[in-house]
Amino acid sequence: MTLPRTKPVVFVDWYGTLSDQFLWHSFKEGSPKERHVREEIMRLFFKKPNEIREAWQRGEMTSEALVDDIAKTLQEDHRLLWYRFEDDLKTTRFSDVGLLDALHALRTYACVVLATDSGDSFHGIVERLRLREMFDDILTSADRGATKQDVRAFFANYQEPFEHGHAFLIDDKSSVCDAFSRAGGSVFLVGRDGSTRQGLSEALKWARAQPYV
Repeated sequence: MTLPRTKPVVFVDWYGTLSDQFLWHSFKEGSPKERHVREEIMRLFFKKPNEIREAWQRGEMTSEALVDDIAKTLQEDHRLLWYRFEDDLKTTRFSDVGLLDALHALRTYACVVLATDSGDSFHGIVERLRLREMFDDILTSADRGATKQDVRAFFANYQEPFEHGHAFLIDDKSSVCDAFSRAGGSVFLVGRDGSTRQGLSEALKWARAQPYV
């Protein structure tokens, strides 16, 4: 009896991997004041430990509450930060349109899942860019109630691929890749191992080489 082939799973990160536009990305090209504010926001957002950021990523805090907390901490105008936050979500895009063809080719051999640590605001990006048409599934930390570093919780619906060594991750965070690798998956760390385009090419080679399970 011949068993049907089960596709391996390739998880692909969004921010820093498929898109280079993060929160308040328009401030990078704005006035000196806006550039300074964004630098301060990023410093605040990525400091460790960061209970506020992690609460937002796990869906325990709304985006508006996150912006309000940042505005108060930096003593900036909440309305300005919120309006620009919303506007920038409407212009967030893929960093390279050529990635779309690579994703399409990969889906022939693998189940391709978008996996991102992001708050409730990411739902708007999903709808605007029609991402559900480009991926077999979409996992966000806000919906999962856990970040990707908590592999067992975030990827709970995909434990079988891990058990069979049929899980592959393309991500730009070394801590996430390390956790994924320890759980039994294969990884491509964007930056260290090459570009996102190279990562998708490696994932395609990997997927085509997977045996029947």
